[in-house]
Amino acid sequence: MCGIVGFFSNQGKNIEQKLLKEMTDSMTHRGPDDSGYYFDGGIAFGHRRLEIIDLESGQQPMSDHEGQIWITFNGEIYNYLELREELEKRGHQFQTNSDTEVIIYCYQEYGLDFLSKLNGMFALGLWDKREQKLVIARDRLGIKPLFWTQMGGTDFLFASEIKALLKHPQVAPRPNPPAISTYLSCFRIYQDEETLFKGIYMVPPGYFLTIDKSGDLHKRQYWKIPLVPDNDKKDLGEDYYLETTRDLLKKSVQRRMISDVPLGAYLSGGLDSSIIVSLMSEILQERGVGDKLKTFSVGYDDGTSEFEFSRLMVERYKTDHQEVVMGLSQYMEVLEDLIEYKDLPLAVANEVPLHVLSKQLKKDITVVLSGEGADELFAGYGMLNRAPFDYEMARFVTRCPNFFSQDQQDKMMAAIRRRYSYFFFDSEVDFFLVLYSWLNFADKNSILSNEFKSQLDEDKQFFNFWDQQFKEVKDLNHYDKYIYILEKIHLEGLLHRLDTSTMAASVEGRVPYCDHELVEFVFNMPVKYKMKWKSEDDRLAAWSHNSTEISQNLDYTKYILRKSFQDKLPQEIFQRNKFAFPVPLQRWFGPEQIGNIKNMLFKNPLTEYCFNPDNLRSWLDVQSHNNGELKIWMVVNLHLWLNKYFQ
Repeated sequence: MCGIVGFFSNQGKNIEQKLLKEMTDSMTHRGPDDSGYYFDGGIAFGHRRLEIIDLESGQQPMSDHEGQIWITFNGEIYNYLELREELEKRGHQFQTNSDTEVIIYCYQEYGLDFLSKLNGMFALGLWDKREQKLVIARDRLGIKPLFWTQMGGTDFLFASEIKALLKHPQVAPRPNPPAISTYLSCFRIYQDEETLFKGIYMVPPGYFLTIDKSGDLHKRQYWKIPLVPDNDKKDLGEDYYLETTRDLLKKSVQRRMISDVPLGAYLSGGLDSSIIVSLMSEILQERGVGDKLKTFSVGYDDGTSEFEFSRLMVERYKTDHQEVVMGLSQYMEVLEDLIEYKDLPLAVANEVPLHVLSKQLKKDITVVLSGEGADELFAGYGMLNRAPFDYEMARFVTRCPNFFSQDQQDKMMAAIRRRYSYFFFDSEVDFFLVLYSWLNFADKNSILSNEFKSQLDEDKQFFNFWDQQFKEVKDLNHYDKYIYILEKIHLEGLLHRLDTSTMAASVEGRVPYCDHELVEFVFNMPVKYKMKWKSEDDRLAAWSHNSTEISQNLDYTKYILRKSFQDKLPQEIFQRNKFAFPVPLQRWFGPEQIGNIKNMLFKNPLTEYCFNPDNLRSWLDVQSHNNGELKIWMVVNLHLWLNKYFQ
């Protein structure tokens, strides 16, 4: 796991070696074990290395035998041994045991199709000296970050972190209002490919960019989630899905246990991490490894924790377990530090405890497996994943009123109104954003400054983005549309959370639920195997309830995942409802702390860049007394980020 930097000028301009080193060293936390550089006219690569595989000979930047293909690479390729064997049969000779060298010869053998051969997480820059062409690419789901910018239309920069780009004197930090507005709406730190810094972009998951000596920049998608309309789906039966899910996930965990350094696992006590720990323990036993699996959990000094559940797994699998406890003062201190590591506001409140936990586990291990991706893939966000039921019920009642008795209509409409403030929705996009937005357009309009709002064009960029997402999935049923959007868009924010939290502590986080073979299989599994009614009576009773009342009461979330590993888990965890990774925000950002929060926000004039101060003060008071602590947390994050980068 590493930090990478690259520079390319189609005019043949050089970058100063000292500057490239400063850019690279700004990410020493991503690679404290080694550094390396490559310069050749208008191309330059920098690399910081965290040693995971081939500790002796995996230094980068790396080239082929002839020095014609150069690469700087961040990530792990889990099928590199199989690829190496295939390439050796085709005549390629290897000088190292690293996965990085395998990528070079994959490119030589398969050209730009080489990315489809890789199973792993990665961000890379590859220079083809013969073709005078730069390729930068990102893994399928966006596990590893990759940012880029252009200067003057001729010079191109890319890096694992934005801070490295900002080290260049021609890259000035400028706020990007539409992207900031997107963050306020739904915690997304990207607006399509744009970041919160104007002129700095991310490579989308599953894409690569090429730029050649003419200066032409091309973007191409090499992978996307396979979409199969309902009419084309085949139901292969529950037993088939149970067996294949179990086999694919175990294979994914096995791949992610390849390491030349010690590894372990986060163990929250929830379903997803518990399944990973059970599989890791089973694999270690099969390999005859006598050492106990190291596991780690975090809780808080007010007693908020999931320790009672993680301890059940510790007892069952006899893991070498550590618990970390933290409080508010540590949380706020780490929050500011983590924003500086990430160069962006945080997207999830539990990024902070995840980083604290990562710093603790770094004392014992360097690689940790984590459960990101299970909720998105297996429909684990019960109230959100079941919400299409509300939308369909509302449409059915309004379009076919004579189909129901008046009593039935009244019950269905009452159920909808118990969750939503109104009954009619302009479109499925409008309905989704009611659910997915933390601050809607009206909320933002009330607290944002007039100057800031003038740069948003009524959030047209935001709404156009979501319209486009739903157009891509127009042939899917409503449930699969939500699963697709969460897998494609929501998950990326959680993966960036994991990358920042772990790499800031020089730890590599691996995500078995994000194996693309598993994703391709599970995504097109019929929805009834992901969310399953508890009984036929419950299915019939649902028509007088809304999704919040249905979820986990009348149905099972992540049914096929639960059932696949029922025998591996304590009953309390197998039957456990989803519980968000806890952070006691209500205590830390509620009425007791609102005075301190106001003092923090309003001592800085930058707050007025985004917000109307008087309106924001009133809004903070209202939110602090109406369970709006997560919204307050979001504003505090934005304030700290503005203060850090635009002071």
